[in-house]
Amino acid sequence: MIEAVIFDMDGTIIDSESYWTLAEQEVFGSLGVKLDEASTQITAALTTEEVAEYWFERCAWEGLSKEEVAQRIVNRVAELIQQDGNSLPGALQAIIFFAKQNIQLALCTNSPTSLINVVLDKLNLHNTFAVHVSAEDEERGKPDAAVYKTALKKLNKGALQCLAIEDTPTGVKSATGAGIQTVAVSAVRNTQEFTNAGAMVHITTLKELNSYFLTHLQKQP
Repeated sequence: MIEAVIFDMDGTIIDSESYWTLAEQEVFGSLGVKLDEASTQITAALTTEEVAEYWFERCAWEGLSKEEVAQRIVNRVAELIQQDGNSLPGALQAIIFFAKQNIQLALCTNSPTSLINVVLDKLNLHNTFAVHVSAEDEERGKPDAAVYKTALKKLNKGALQCLAIEDTPTGVKSATGAGIQTVAVSAVRNTQEFTNAGAMVHITTLKELNSYFLTHLQKQP
C-alpha cells in the first residue's frame, strides 16, 4: 500500500522551466555568455551551482563568483514565479486528492530551499507537504538518488511504501535509484525516454494521476 507520495517541483507541480531559461539567459548574458534556449537545455538537469560551474569552465567570466551567479539566477527565477507562477494542469487536484486520503506528501527537488518556499507560498501549499528535500543539502543532485533517500528517511517510510512523481528522465533515475516506483508526467517527452530511466508509467498531465493511482496502486500489498 502506498503511504507517501513524493513530488518533484519544477516542471511537475509548478510551470517554471521557461523561467529558468530566461533567468540563465539574462544572468549569463550580463557576463558576456550568450545562451540560446538549446544551450540552457544542455544543463537543465543540473543544480544551479552545477550550471554556473559548467558555463564557467567553458566561458570564464570576471567580476562575479560562480556562487554569486548561481544566486542571481535563483533570485530571478523567484521573482518570475512570484509575478506569474502557475501550477501545472492537474497538480493541485492531485495534491488535494492524496491529502484527503491521509497520504503523506513530500517535495524533492534540485532547486534550493529558498525557492521551495517561494513556490509553496505562491501555490498556497505550505501546510500540505510534510517533508521538503533540496539537493543543495546533498553532495550530489539528481540523477543521484541522495535526495530521495533523504526523503525516505524524513518520511520514515520504506521505498516500497512510496510513489514518486517526476517530469524528466533525470528525476526518474534519481527516484528509482532509491528503489521508489515512479510515475513520469510530461506532455513533451516520449515514453521510451522514461521507460529507459525506469518509470513504471508515463502520463501526459497530472490530471491522469488520480485514476491511475486508484486503479493500479491503491490496493497493492
